[in-house]
Amino acid sequence: MFALFVVSTFGCGSGVNPQAPAYVSGSVTYNGKPVTGGTVQFVTKEGVAVSGGIDAEGTYAVSDVPLGDLIVVVETESINPNQKAAAGKDADRRTKMMGDRQPPSGQGRGPSSGGGGGTAGEQKYIKIPEQYTKAKTSPLTFTSKAGRQVHTIELK
Repeated sequence: MFALFVVSTFGCGSGVNPQAPAYVSGSVTYNGKPVTGGTVQFVTKEGVAVSGGIDAEGTYAVSDVPLGDLIVVVETESINPNQKAAAGKDADRRTKMMGDRQPPSGQGRGPSSGGGGGTAGEQKYIKIPEQYTKAKTSPLTFTSKAGRQVHTIELK
C-alpha cells in the first residue's frame, strides 16, 4: 500500500515543481567574445538580487532565481587586477590605522573575492561598459519561469 502511495505521489508529473524558483545558466559575451570572469545578477523590481560567477569559459549558472521579470546585471571589476591592488593598499592602510584591533566578529578585512566560477588564474579581466554593472542603468532584462532555462547574455 505504501509503495502505491509513493508511486502515485512522486511517480507522475514532469519532475519540475512549478512553484520552485528558476535555475538559469548560459554564456556571457562582449562584442562577440566570451567574458571570462565576474558575476551575473538577476534583480527583481523590489531590488532582491541573486548572483552567480562567470567562469573562464564565459559561462555562468544561477540557482534560486525569482520568477518573473528581472533586470540582468553583469560586472567584471571583481577580477580587475588593478582594483585588487588598490583594495590591498586600502586594506594595508586600514590595518595600520586599526593596529591590533580586529573588526567585529563576522566581518572580514578587505573586499570579498566575488569572482566567477573558475579560478582567478584562469580568468582574464575584460572591461565592459558601466551601464551593465548597475540595476538602475542596465538595459538587460529576462523573464524567469520555473525550472531550468538557458539565457545568453550579449553585451555590446
